[in-house]
This record gives sequence, C-alpha cells and structure tokens, in this order.
Amino acid sequence: MCFNQRGGYECVDIPCPANYERTERAGYCVRKCPYNDVHCRRDVLEYMTLSLANGIRSHQDLIRLFTKIQDGQIHENSFYKIIQNTSRRCGCTCDCSTQVPFNIRHDRNGKGVVYTLEPLTNAKTYQMTVEATGYNDAHQIEYQTTFVIFISVSVYPY
Repeated sequence: MCFNQRGGYECVDIPCPANYERTERAGYCVRKCPYNDVHCRRDVLEYMTLSLANGIRSHQDLIRLFTKIQDGQIHENSFYKIIQNTSRRCGCTCDCSTQVPFNIRHDRNGKGVVYTLEPLTNAKTYQMTVEATGYNDAHQIEYQTTFVIFISVSVYPY
C-alpha cells in the first residue's frame, strides 16, 4: 500500500496473517471463521496511514479509532491499548530503539484518540500498533480490531 507524504510517497507492506483474508477495502483483513463456528470472532486487522506536517504541537489529537459491531454501529464498550510503539519498520532507516511520540486515550463514545506526546520536529516515519477490544455486557470479548498505523512526519512545516 502506498501513501502520500508531504513531499513524496512511501509504499509499505500490509500482509494479512495466515488465518485472515483480505477484503475489498484497502488495508483491511478479517479473520476467517468456519461456516458453522458460532464462537469464532471475526477479528479485524486494519492498516492506516497518516501524513503530518513538521511542527505539530504537543497534546494534539491526530486520529480517532473505533470498532464496529455487525450492524455497522460503533462498539461503545471498546478499550484501546498500544501494543507496539516504535519507529521501526521494514525497509526503514529509522532509529529502531526510539519510542514514538504518540499515545492513545479513550473518549466517551467508545473511540480511541491518538495524540502527540511532544512536538513533532523530526522528519520520520513511525509505526504503532493499537489493539481495540470490545466487550459485551457479560464482560466477554465480543470484537477485536488491531490497527497498524504508519505515521509520516514531513520535513516541511506545511
């Protein structure tokens, strides 16, 4: 999948795991479930790209993540956590030991909000993986979406 960056573009690998299948929607993989297995969850893996100008301020909201239930409604009882948070990426010449300057918080409507922890002043491509888990009223996992987000910070402030 290629994404526009301010001043260029970059192509990133977006594989579906062995037990997932790619859908018509770009960057979207859904877990395969046997036809008659009612206990199998159709978990989702979603790849996203975000291109940002240099100089974004600290504590700036960047993107809202959400999971949907089968009828297309947002799953309001979802919880978000970062499970990978580095600047490492295949083919990247980034400093792989650096933590990304982003975090996530929950809002009141079942969405996760990715925001900056510090000003973005270095031109770099980051990768973060966020796991969103939706629970039913019995506190059992109902849906799970894993977001793999590529964030490109431009050398340009526009």
